[in-house]
Order: sequence, then structure tokens, then C-alpha cells
Amino acid sequence: MPETPNTRTDREPGASFDLVDLWILFRSRVLVFWGTLTLALAVGIGLALTSTPQFRYTALIRIGSHRIGERFIPVMPTSLVQNWILHSLVPLSATQLRKALPETQAIATRIQVSPIVHGSGVLLQVDGTQAQSKTVQALFAAISRHVEQSTNAHLLAQEEKSRRLLKAEIESIKKEIGVFQAQQERIGHESGSLHRRARFHEIEFLAFETSHLEQQENHLERLLARPPVRLTELLGPVSRSPGPVGLTPIKKVGIFLLLGAILGAALVILLHLRDQARKRLREQTGA
Repeated sequence: MPETPNTRTDREPGASFDLVDLWILFRSRVLVFWGTLTLALAVGIGLALTSTPQFRYTALIRIGSHRIGERFIPVMPTSLVQNWILHSLVPLSATQLRKALPETQAIATRIQVSPIVHGSGVLLQVDGTQAQSKTVQALFAAISRHVEQSTNAHLLAQEEKSRRLLKAEIESIKKEIGVFQAQQERIGHESGSLHRRARFHEIEFLAFETSHLEQQENHLERLLARPPVRLTELLGPVSRSPGPVGLTPIKKVGIFLLLGAILGAALVILLHLRDQARKRLREQTGA
């Protein structure tokens, strides 16, 4: 709407600028404001209609651990496992699956790996469409297999070595017990009760040592009978969020509507400033 003498928005130098002037300014550029707002709204609606909903896929891998006393110690720190999976196993698994599942490489670049705070495990997480469900499951399974093969082989070798050491220690204790028992029997068969009474303390010491070694043997036998290790494994199937994640279509339209209103108001003000600048230049040139 062209400006009239009754709707002037340019002010004299030093004059105040009130809300009425602001309203008149926007009325004079109404097409610019509503045009920008409509364009932004159309873009937002277009993106909301054409964008594919994204779901969050997660999988939990328990990292194998060996028993020390009453505790299970992970085969490697979860922070180290996190870097190993991200920088080594994810690219390797994606390369192996790329021929059968072409989208694997693009999904692999978005995978996030985070250690579990309480427990020895890591969480795999990635956002993908419903159509990518099969690819995500195959990728997570391949990553889990690589982790299992590497850590479980190390754990089993470590456990076998530990069991061999326990068995050797038990055999050594049994031999010591046999020696002490033989000494006790020999002293017991010696003639003369007076001589046996003189060696009473020696018999008592041998009996104490034999009892102590038998307790150690029983303890080692219990350790040997315990379940050896917690092997690395994928805990359950890959899970998917019940609903889409991220911005809903309504929120996307609302964001573009807000951006359109801000951009439209900025354009109106910029055009007004441009006209005022041109007017002042003409006045200065005429003077």
C-alpha cells in the first residue's frame, strides 16, 4: 500500500517511533510479509509430507569378563571397547555387508556406541527408517560377532590357563598333605610311648599344617567348580523405538512458520531502511 501524507512512516530527525508507526510500516509492506510467511509455510509442509519417519534402533552387547573372587572383571575396559567398535568393527562390518545391503555404509556412519554405566557392556544406537530395519539388524549382528570372536577367544584362553594353574596348585597341596600324613604315621608307629610324648608338639604341628592345607585344597576345588567366565554376547534382539524420533510433522511446520514470520518482519524493516536511505541520498544530492 503506497504511503500517503496521512500515513507517513518516515520521521523528522529526533522524532520518536511508536507502535502506530510500526503498524503503518507493516501495512505498507503487507505483501512482502505475507509472501515470505506463505513461502516458508509451503516449504515446511512440503518437508513434513516428503520426509520419512525415523526410528531409533538399539542393541546391547555384554562384554565378557573373568571371575576374580566374587567379582567379574571385563576382558577390556568398556571405553576401550567403545573406540574399538567405532573405529574398527563398524567400518569392517559395513564393508562386509555392503554388497548384499547397499545402505549399510550410510547407516554405519551414524552409529553411536556408549558404555553402560553400571555393568560391563556397550550400547549400539542408530536412527533409521522402517525400511532399513533389516539392514540395521544385520549390521548390529555382524558387529556383535566380531566382538564375541575377539574377546571370547581371549577369555577362554585366559580361563584355561587359570584352570591349569589351579589344578597344579591343588596337586602340589595334595602332595604336601601326603608328606605330612606319612610323617604323622611314622611318628605314631615309633616304639616307646615316652618317645612319642616327646614328639607330641611335632605331631600337633603336622596335624595343624595338614588341616590348613586341606582347607586350601577345598577352597581351590570350589574355585575350580565355579562357572568360569561371562562370555561376550548380544543380549536379545535389536529393539526399535515404538514411535518415530525427532521432530513430528506438526513441529516442522511450526518451526518454518516461525522462521517465515521472523524473516518476513526482517525483510519489511530492511526494505523500509533501504527506502529511507535512498530518500536521504536524494535530499543530500538535491541540496
